Amino acid sequence: MYKLCLAALVAFAFPSMAMAGGGSSKTKGSIEVFNDSDSTVLVAVDPSDVLISSTTLEEFMERGGRVLDGGERTEFKNLNAGNHDVVAAFASSSVTASSFESATLRVSNGQKQVIRTSAILRPSVSLE
Repeated sequence: MYKLCLAALVAFAFPSMAMAGGGSSKTKGSIEVFNDSDSTVLVAVDPSDVLISSTTLEEFMERGGRVLDGGERTEFKNLNAGNHDVVAAFASSSVTASSFESATLRVSNGQKQVIRTSAILRPSVSLE
């Protein structure tokens, strides 16, 4: 009788745990970047040195970077809780590693942080 009760308990407990996510179903966080400028902006979260040193737009995108035209937004999902570096640069023919500005955001599980590019980038200055 003891084994029958144990088998019944196990039969009902495991499906319930599976439906509940197995006990560790916390969702990860995300960062949404909104380009609130009229310019095209390159953005990335937690970029590698290789990504920042990309020489072409295609390389930048292949390595995880994203390109946003004015008014567009993108979301970087599945981020672990903690601090994350968000980098951005105005797109031009001469973007280099020194073109990127950065900001650090703290993300918690299940949280979406939103940042505007104007909070990262200095206004572009036109020299005539």
